[in-house]
Amino acid sequence: MSAVHHSIILFNFAWIAMAELLPVCYLSTPEDFIISDFLPTGDHTPYLLFALAVLSFYGQVLMTKAIQLEEAGVVAVVRGSSEAVLSFVLEVAVFSVRPDLYSILGALLVLFSVVLLTVRKWVISLSTGEKVKSY
Repeated sequence: MSAVHHSIILFNFAWIAMAELLPVCYLSTPEDFIISDFLPTGDHTPYLLFALAVLSFYGQVLMTKAIQLEEAGVVAVVRGSSEAVLSFVLEVAVFSVRPDLYSILGALLVLFSVVLLTVRKWVISLSTGEKVKSY
């Protein structure tokens, strides 16, 4: 993947998504997809949809670039942990939900795994004598 430009990967990603969506659209009826059931109503809905499209596109670009620059396992762990931390912060900040003991322990386990991954990568780079990549 590192030799391929990220736009080619995104283009193929779009074609695969369209190929998966076409049978679903063909086999479903219009009653299966009532827009008002899925979208919020209001004047800001088009802006939210546009923001979702733009942020999803750039999220996929950044994920592709990350996989090109680093091992896929490291990228997966960092992505998963950042999603967990972000949802934890949104839960507290936006929804005013106080985390319970299990949520705090889960967040600490995720943080511990990321720290262990970082230490492991650092120790391996010391033993092999190679320089750790800095971007």
